[in-house]
Amino acid sequence: MKIDAIIPSGGMGSRFSKIEKKQYYKINGKEILYYTLKNLKETYNFNKFIIGVLDDDRNVIKKILESLNIKNYIISKAGKLRQETVFNCLLESHTDIVLIHDAVRPIITPKIVKNVITSIENYDGAICGIQLRDALKEIGEDNIVKLSLDRNQYVLIHTPQVFKRKTLMTALDVIEKKNKIIYDESEALEYIGGKVIFVKSMFYNIKITYKEDIPFVKFLMKTFLSKKNS
Repeated sequence: MKIDAIIPSGGMGSRFSKIEKKQYYKINGKEILYYTLKNLKETYNFNKFIIGVLDDDRNVIKKILESLNIKNYIISKAGKLRQETVFNCLLESHTDIVLIHDAVRPIITPKIVKNVITSIENYDGAICGIQLRDALKEIGEDNIVKLSLDRNQYVLIHTPQVFKRKTLMTALDVIEKKNKIIYDESEALEYIGGKVIFVKSMFYNIKITYKEDIPFVKFLMKTFLSKKNS
């Protein structure tokens, strides 16, 4: 099955640093995005890698791609919002199915990618995530607990997410016309009534958000990335 991999990489990551973009922060001498692309490349024979970046970062991206010997790539223009970046990337794609993955979620393994790709056939999209382990409560602005929720009805969502390209483009176009901001692509499909299935991810497939995440990520990379069938 021909699938393009889309990696939106235009974010600033202000929670990580006010100065440096987290996707280019180096772990053991290599950018976080380097590991994301390297490990994504090893999970599936993608048709193309389509990366949405700011104009100022094009040279950095090209160097990373060259160091990984990735030649089947397209560099697309990042928008002000993630949804704009993804839509621009979709315009560069011509496959029926696309996979979208966070630039700063580097510990991606074949098992996770296979789970989402093999699940999409009868759906508009397939997303992955993990069940909540802790109690879930709703609190008010004064930090007073308002309500305890059933954690079994909620999940934490990861990427990759896999979609039928034309359906996702339609959904994102509707979102744009409604001036709605979304936090992941599956939310766009939810908005238009699309059918999205949830499959299991793994706890180590974390998104780097804060600098405090780095030591834990180093441990996870050392522990899990040596297991190619994880």
